[in-house]
Amino acid sequence: MLLGLLPAISACGSPQPGGADARDVDAAVSDGATADSGDGGDGGGGASTLFDPLYTPGFMLDDERTAVTQTTLPNPQKSTTGVLDPTFGVYVRRITANADVADTVSALGHEYSRRQAYNADSTRFIAQASNGFWYLYDAVSLQRLDGGRTQSPGTGAIVGLAGDCEPIWHPSDPNKLWHTSTNGGLVWSERDVVANTTTQLFDLTAHVQALGWTTAARAWWKGEGRPSDDGRWWALMVETSAFQPLGIIMYDRMTDTIVGHQALTGNRPDHLSTSPLGNYAVVSWYGNAAASLAEEAARPLSTAGGVRAYSRDFSTFRVMSVLGEHSDLALDAAGNEVFVAVSFHGAADGVTDGRVFFRRLDDGTAYDTPINTFGGSTGTGIHVSGTATARRGWVVVSKYAGVGSGPFDGQVVAVELVPSNARVLRLAHHRSSANGYFFEPHASVNRDFTRVMFSSDWSGAQATALDYEIMLPSWAIPP
Repeated sequence: MLLGLLPAISACGSPQPGGADARDVDAAVSDGATADSGDGGDGGGGASTLFDPLYTPGFMLDDERTAVTQTTLPNPQKSTTGVLDPTFGVYVRRITANADVADTVSALGHEYSRRQAYNADSTRFIAQASNGFWYLYDAVSLQRLDGGRTQSPGTGAIVGLAGDCEPIWHPSDPNKLWHTSTNGGLVWSERDVVANTTTQLFDLTAHVQALGWTTAARAWWKGEGRPSDDGRWWALMVETSAFQPLGIIMYDRMTDTIVGHQALTGNRPDHLSTSPLGNYAVVSWYGNAAASLAEEAARPLSTAGGVRAYSRDFSTFRVMSVLGEHSDLALDAAGNEVFVAVSFHGAADGVTDGRVFFRRLDDGTAYDTPINTFGGSTGTGIHVSGTATARRGWVVVSKYAGVGSGPFDGQVVAVELVPSNARVLRLAHHRSSANGYFFEPHASVNRDFTRVMFSSDWSGAQATALDYEIMLPSWAIPP
């Protein structure tokens, strides 16, 4: 992921001491439980019915695996109604526009596939512009809401958020957003986007200094992580002001303690994240791929090049992949915490080369999915979104770049995480054709899997990467 949009901007926000604290009542959840809008994280019903009137009763998503040709579809203007994807029968609408912001920007959309753009009840979403500022939207009317910033550039943006300050929506309170300083900090803040107030969420300074990391200046995910689904457990990388890695911690927000840590000396990870139930810190390097999972496991930290799932106390780890390709974390249909990724070193990973696969964090068992990046395409990439925390067992995969006639080329699809006979439900063509990071679709799904956001230039119809939304009925994704 591209980081550091605004390295010159000052730290995100000036949180007031006191006020909302890390140990709010909402955090007093049972160890390992999930807390989400909709169905409480059990993977059952409770999905939003907002888009149900758009569809006839009995509508079902396309589950075919035959090649399809992308049809021509005029670029929809920003609208609450949307247009019908003629191939898959799903409604798609544009949800951001250049006119939403006062500045001239080349991109205005959600951050990344691994990040949840929607708040707890999907009534608001956040988008970042290429100027580095973050903007708040009403997810129903699609109107940009005033975020409180009065200075230019970034007029109307959310106060205190700029650059890569790791914004994370509160898991149950739709009004609250968590963030840290630009490119990471030791103090995390809570922004109430309705009351327009900022308070301190937690301060890790004394905690990391107690570990002997006296030069620590930031604790973050490096742009691609998030806490556990209930907001309690936070696996974070601690670095100096010069971005030198000091170590990785597992922080318990409920008890305000670090329950485990792993020192690092060099070999900076590409990113890390927390498993959905908070049982693991999943750390990803991108370097030389090992010949096997066992070889990667035998490497010292100084030469690690794959993905490791460390236990909460860092006493043990299990290798998920020999190289840190695009991935995300999710719960499979049985409720197991899993790592979902693409493998371009299939035999070394113990899976089929070119396939999207998922591997259990607890025992390492891996399963292929039907998504094959080599299926009719060349140079194809994928992104994974496991942010549908109230629709257990499903992730979104967006397949981009390359050319060919594979069954999932240029599409956003829903992939079922089951050991065999997994379903792939085709949602829409993303029509992203321009080169460049921000034009990749980076499809990201809301908690109940009724909204899927993606970036696109709509087959070259615009020079700006803007956000579009796939609008799904409540029954589209089976529980």
